[in-house]
Amino acid sequence: MKKLILITIAFTCIGSFIIYHNKDIVFQKGNPIPYLIAISKIKKEKPYVKLDKNILISKNGDVSYLFKHFENDMGIKFKEQMGSGYIFSDGNKDYLLTSEIYLKKYIVWSIHEEDKY
Repeated sequence: MKKLILITIAFTCIGSFIIYHNKDIVFQKGNPIPYLIAISKIKKEKPYVKLDKNILISKNGDVSYLFKHFENDMGIKFKEQMGSGYIFSDGNKDYLLTSEIYLKKYIVWSIHEEDKY
């Protein structure tokens, strides 16, 4: 019993040290739990997961499927790329899709809407 308690305490201390040492990476987007849950739901059939109304997460790599989703399901057309931002439009609104790398293997996509003047 003592051995089990000592092992548990040792792993807890080591885990705490690793998290504290890498806290800037682990907590780069705030609470990492919703992001980790979304990452666990990414599958080959569904290569992106909606995390929030305007936030999606996908694996790093080819993202043409995400652009097809925007064009087909949302009815918006690709307009142009500016750096890491992609501009889409439906005629009335412009949509800016920005990307940010998360934990080296994933991309967090943010969708920003703006009415045309």
